[in-house]
Amino acid sequence: MNTSYFAPRAPAPDSQDAKSPVLSKPLWQLLNLTAKSVHEVMLGRSATAVLLGLDLSFKPGVQSLLFLSLRQWGLAKAIRASLVAKKPTPQIDHLLCVCLALMCDENDLPYEPHTLVNQAVQAAKANVNTAGQSAMLNAVLRRFLRERQEILDAVSEQAEAKYKHPLWWIKRLQIDHPNDWAHILEVAQTPAVMTLRVNEAQQTRDAYALELASVGLQAKPMGDSALVLDQPVGVQRLPGFEAGAVSVQDANAQRAAPLLLEAFDELRLARLLALQGQASQAGGPEGPKPMASESPKALPLFSILDACAAPGGKTAHLLELLSPKHKGRPLALRASKDWQVEVHAVELEPKRAQKVVESLDRGRLQARVWVGDAAKSEAWTQLSGAAGLAPPMSYQAILLDAPCSASGIVRRHPDIRWLRRADDIARLFEVQSRLLKHLWAQLAPAGVLLYCTCSVFKDEGERQINSFLKHNSDASKLPSPGHLIPQKTANDPTLLDNQASDQDGFYYALLQKSPSP
Repeated sequence: MNTSYFAPRAPAPDSQDAKSPVLSKPLWQLLNLTAKSVHEVMLGRSATAVLLGLDLSFKPGVQSLLFLSLRQWGLAKAIRASLVAKKPTPQIDHLLCVCLALMCDENDLPYEPHTLVNQAVQAAKANVNTAGQSAMLNAVLRRFLRERQEILDAVSEQAEAKYKHPLWWIKRLQIDHPNDWAHILEVAQTPAVMTLRVNEAQQTRDAYALELASVGLQAKPMGDSALVLDQPVGVQRLPGFEAGAVSVQDANAQRAAPLLLEAFDELRLARLLALQGQASQAGGPEGPKPMASESPKALPLFSILDACAAPGGKTAHLLELLSPKHKGRPLALRASKDWQVEVHAVELEPKRAQKVVESLDRGRLQARVWVGDAAKSEAWTQLSGAAGLAPPMSYQAILLDAPCSASGIVRRHPDIRWLRRADDIARLFEVQSRLLKHLWAQLAPAGVLLYCTCSVFKDEGERQINSFLKHNSDASKLPSPGHLIPQKTANDPTLLDNQASDQDGFYYALLQKSPSP
């Protein structure tokens, strides 16, 4: 963080409110750090990055206040505009709006309002950049408490105040989802629950649920292998987490690996392997590039690429499902004496690629992890896996979890709505188009590509795929989920909620390549 944003003075005496969450630091300090964090978000830094820069003793409290503030930010700005004729300087403005955000919902107040006002004034006085405006802060906050309902009524029909998202975001949802847009915005205000993906190559979901119960954790089943915890916990409390028995992954994200692998039924798999064998014998460009370790009698190689793979949850899920020890429903593509399956993962940034390696190492899983642009395989560098081997020239299956606005996961990351700009969507559309074009060229004849984004915007889903199909006559769309709308769950709101959602917004499209040009 930019330490010059707030210049601390000597701390004032601590004050604690019995109604507030248990905090290890004085509230005035947390308010100052929250205002500073909001400032960083408005400059374009993600809340995740901002929180990583905090002292660990401050992080839980600041995260709680930051997430609450960002969810109410549209309303807080409207209230401030109605109370202050001239917009204050950023330092005092962000502190003021944070306090208004924490005070605006009478049914969900984290602190007693008068305690919050007193601590806000103390926070302002404790910093040289805001001390001179502490009286103004005090007057504005106290006026809001006196005239709360009148002020809320006055701003209630302003779109950003009512729906707590940027106006461009609201309008785009109204166009894309005319029947569901209000529900999508409502769900975005609901903190998400914590969802687990059980590694059924180790044990069944029911068996793991019993393990959770043995350590006092209750969970409900969802989907094929997911469990939803009644209350979020740190991963260190999950039995077998370090041994890869379970991962944190939202329920809709867990659809990716099964969707791709189940596309290869016995008939489609046999046809693809036959085409691959013909191409290899003919030495055609579609055949996989020979590996250094392969002999002339090597089994046919079925290669799967997870493109844009970080942090590695989908790569790990692919490998778990492919394991012959998996206890779930059968897959035609599981390990066989007739072919060998190999999984590759590529990520653009080295640090993010390392996250994929760490995710696989935790589950004792093997894949070849590469660093580089997914659209430029000739420039990839290997990070893990068998050394000295080049990536295949083509893959039989590709999972493209494309970069997107992340508009489907705002429950977990409420900063996203304020980080994105309207023109980001057109830029991301071009990035997704470029990746689709180049990866399609790397897909073997009769192969399948699964395109997905964690977005509810149709430019990043339905319209992107319709455009691709229009310009690629060798592509056909298989039955696919399409746009999945985020759903509200009956969980109690919690401050510390930066966990995976049970039902985020997603888009999925399965595309098959023609057997021949």
